[in-house]
Formats: sequence, structure tokens, C-alpha cells
Amino acid sequence: MCPWNRFARTTREVRFLAKPGSDDGRDELHALLEISAAEFKRRFARSPILRVKRRGLLRNVCVVLGNIGTVDDLPPCAALASTRSRSSASTPPGPSGR
Repeated sequence: MCPWNRFARTTREVRFLAKPGSDDGRDELHALLEISAAEFKRRFARSPILRVKRRGLLRNVCVVLGNIGTVDDLPPCAALASTRSRSSASTPPGPSGR
């Protein structure tokens, strides 16, 4: 924990406040888990998110769901992880031997 947090105050900036009646964004995160490679490229063209690639975005979505989600959010992330481990197991090591 940052020691400076003891001086923190609740913001009055409206753009940082939660929208009334909104959830915590989990629906949008689940939608991102379903994004295809083509849709990812189209949606994030000319965006810094394109640099992290689709797999990086999906990893980050799972991290966020792990932090704010519920047990119900685990299966989609576990399915992605098992898909990734199966595909990396069938991929021969690269020049670095990894």
C-alpha cells in the first residue's frame, strides 16, 4: 500500500465516478473474452492496445476479472488458459529454446 494514500480524498471529478445503475464492467469484460482476432484488429486499429496483441488483452481481462469478479468469472478465463497451454504445447520451441 502506498503511504501517500492516507492523504487521498474522494474525487469530485464526475468522469471518475461510477455511473448510476451500472455494473462493475464485467459484462464488457466478458464481451472482450469473446473477441475474434479480426474484430480485435478492427476495433483497436490505430490504438496502443494493438501493441499488446489480442492475447495480452485477454490476459489482462482475466486479471481484472480475477480481481473484481466472482467465481462465475473463472470458467471463461480457465478455458482460455487451457486453450493457450494446448496451443503452446504443440508449438515447437523458438530459437531461444523456450
